[in-house]
Order: sequence, then structure tokens, then C-alpha cells
Amino acid sequence: MVIYGEDTDWGRIFGVGIKKKFVESGWEVVSEDYVPLTQTDFYPILGKYKKIGASVLSGSSTSPPRLSAFVKQVPEVGVKAVVIADGLG
Repeated sequence: MVIYGEDTDWGRIFGVGIKKKFVESGWEVVSEDYVPLTQTDFYPILGKYKKIGASVLSGSSTSPPRLSAFVKQVPEVGVKAVVIADGLG
């Protein structure tokens, strides 16, 4: 699984919490990435997730445009994963 989020206290706190729960349940975290709150181009990072074969992408953002761009780009890149997209906006 992958942890992703905005590079803010909120994004990192969410990441730490969800990571703990998944690891306790036996999941392996293969990548953990935090990017600027204004980023809306996720094609490079999603390509990385596709290449490593991540089956779950879990993260959060307080920016609706950012989160909607991420969710839209997942299938465009061909990532075959369940997306957990927690959003505050």
C-alpha cells in the first residue's frame, strides 16, 4: 500500500494514523509521499505507484482541486488500486 498526502501537518498526521492501522493489520507500506498543497499534476508519482504495483492508495487533502485531480488521474495512468481519498474542503 501507499500513503500519500499534502505536505502539511494535517496530511502528515493523517498519513501517520492510517499507516499505523494498516501496518497493524499486516499491510506493507511501499511508499509514503507528501507533496505541496498546490500540486495538481500527479502523473509522475502515479507512474511510480503503478510500477511498484501498489494495491491501495491512502491519503488526505484539504484542497478539493488537488484531491479531485489525484482521483481523476489514477485511472488515466492505469493504476489498479483501491483509492482512499479523505478530503476536507
